[in-house]
Amino acid sequence: IRYAEDVRNATEPGSIVLAPLESAVPIYYSDRHVVRGIADDAALSGELRRARREFPGRQLYLAIPPFLANSFSHALSKGRLVASTGDTIIVALTQTPGEDTTNTR
Repeated sequence: IRYAEDVRNATEPGSIVLAPLESAVPIYYSDRHVVRGIADDAALSGELRRARREFPGRQLYLAIPPFLANSFSHALSKGRLVASTGDTIIVALTQTPGEDTTNTR
């Protein structure tokens, strides 16, 4: 529940949170739209393109437990750190210059 509370406290209403956890608990307690099951940087890359198409103009965040930081080293190095607690690392994900977010499935 602390993970979800960290997400709620560090992100604005209406934002989209990408997360590796499969549990529905963060959805309920964070009161945010949570895209679950993002395993690592490679999976995040594909999901970001999709999320930007489906949620244009919405701020995107990555929220991970600290023990999974090594799986998201690229995202953590490129994103803007928003919060870091013993339970959660949250970064704002920004569009990289030149990134094409208009591709269709």
